[in-house]
Amino acid sequence: MSTLKEAINRAQLGTLADAFRKLGIGDILRALPTQLIGVAPATGNLYVGSPMHVITLPTDAKAIACLAVYARAGGGTLGPLVANTHTAPDAGSYFVNPTGDIEFAVADAWTKLDLVYFPAKVDRYEMTLPVAANTATLQAAYTAKGVQLAMQIESLAGTLVSKMIVDPPGTAPATGHAALNLAKTTIAFNAADVVTSCRVLLGVGPAIDVNALLEETDTTIL
Repeated sequence: MSTLKEAINRAQLGTLADAFRKLGIGDILRALPTQLIGVAPATGNLYVGSPMHVITLPTDAKAIACLAVYARAGGGTLGPLVANTHTAPDAGSYFVNPTGDIEFAVADAWTKLDLVYFPAKVDRYEMTLPVAANTATLQAAYTAKGVQLAMQIESLAGTLVSKMIVDPPGTAPATGHAALNLAKTTIAFNAADVVTSCRVLLGVGPAIDVNALLEETDTTIL
């Protein structure tokens, strides 16, 4: 018996469709390294902060890492930019935000960027959660799969009802902000916001384990 990988390599028309369906081929293609050419950051992403300059990526292709960014036009020094692990990028740098979007220094005022990034291969789940003592607890069904990022967090009830700026995991959030804990099992809010209910859009480890499927015995040919 061969593995599923070997069966796909044989490319027999009678079995390829079943193999691709089993693997979720569309999700695999969406998670391939992605090149964007001539894009411009913009303001208005309320989960990052309205003054920030951000390339807001689709919810099925948020960044887990950025490989390279090159500035071709704007107010800063043109050329390659450097990665910055801080929450606010310095001039000439970029930052993969906790939401999976890519943030740039406002002063650089880029109008044309080329970049290559790795999309996060995740399943998306949107849910409404109760908040008690400034903390929302994520269901075990999601934490067991491995929560990767919170793309959106919104307060639905409380003193502050608003889309929340998402801070890095483990951060003690200021008012108007929220953050996953380091274990990515809960979401913290600022006590002054008195949030009692929230909406969350999570990226969670995918249900389809492509690595395991490729190594297992092929069952598409009987």
